[in-house]
Amino acid sequence: MFKVGLYLFLTIVGLPYASAADRKEWPCDRVLNVQSLNSIQKKIQKRVESALASGKIPVLLFDLDDTLFHHNSRYYFYLLQAQQRFGFSLFDNLDVGYYRPKRYEEWLEYYLRDHGYTKPEARELFDKVRSFVSALKRAPEVVLYDSPMKAIVQLATEFQKRGAHIVAVTSRDEDVAMTSIQAASNVGLHLDGFVSFYASIALRYSSIEEFKAGAVHSICQNPRYECISFFEDKLKVVEAVAERNPKLLSVHIHHRQSGYEVFELPTR
Repeated sequence: MFKVGLYLFLTIVGLPYASAADRKEWPCDRVLNVQSLNSIQKKIQKRVESALASGKIPVLLFDLDDTLFHHNSRYYFYLLQAQQRFGFSLFDNLDVGYYRPKRYEEWLEYYLRDHGYTKPEARELFDKVRSFVSALKRAPEVVLYDSPMKAIVQLATEFQKRGAHIVAVTSRDEDVAMTSIQAASNVGLHLDGFVSFYASIALRYSSIEEFKAGAVHSICQNPRYECISFFEDKLKVVEAVAERNPKLLSVHIHHRQSGYEVFELPTR
């Protein structure tokens, strides 16, 4: 059994559902170095086949935010909910290609001023929207509106069909565990495990890097499993996992404005 706060789920019922129509296509969802991803996929395939041949269960480990799903795409959902709440139509034709959620508050204030609001009016509406979004962000259901990173999700689902287990190692709170698993299910991926940093806080991890490196190491100690790979968008986390688990195929997802690149860290 996995350690450090892992939950296994078979069926999930009664949760809200976000259809594909509810999720905005994220324009930055494209791999900029496809050959590198193809090379990584071939290496994973060999390792999966070897594990299955030896009678072990191959395990692929993934971060969630900006690795399996575009975390920032949910801000578009936040804005649509805000305009419905306050009765305006400012964001109906918002081009998400020009939306910069990592500078969300700065962007929002300038966006309002560019659309005919005076500076005081923009500030008043900005404060209302910001307050509304802050409350909405705490709802577990919002993860259902994240756009999938299609190439990475497809890689995971393909190997799952061949017998691999897919495990999320995430800094998301336990409160969103069920909706996170539902979000994966909505795009055809079953999460066999969910390891949360906040479920492990009692173990006194000093950082996300230390937590993920330790969590992956604990999972890989199970003699029934053969850990194959770990995908993550934060380079320091990937490096920490690779150092603690040198035989693992550790993959860094580097986001750019027009898409993302996929890099394999050297194994020892």
